[in-house]
Amino acid sequence: MHAGWRYLSGQFEVPFRVNIITRLKRNQYVALDSMERICYTLNCGMDDVLEFIPEEKERQNNG
Repeated sequence: MHAGWRYLSGQFEVPFRVNIITRLKRNQYVALDSMERICYTLNCGMDDVLEFIPEEKERQNNG
């Protein structure tokens, strides 16, 4: 087993730590290399997993 891989529900191995999913749910920082591994595993693009929502300050300055 690759270092850092974890079992998810005992069903299959995933090439990222399960706490990354928790960080996503809590809108916390997740490194791009972690997102790459998630997308590779799920066979999807980043836009399938993430949505960019500008912060309120940025919206006021730009619009």
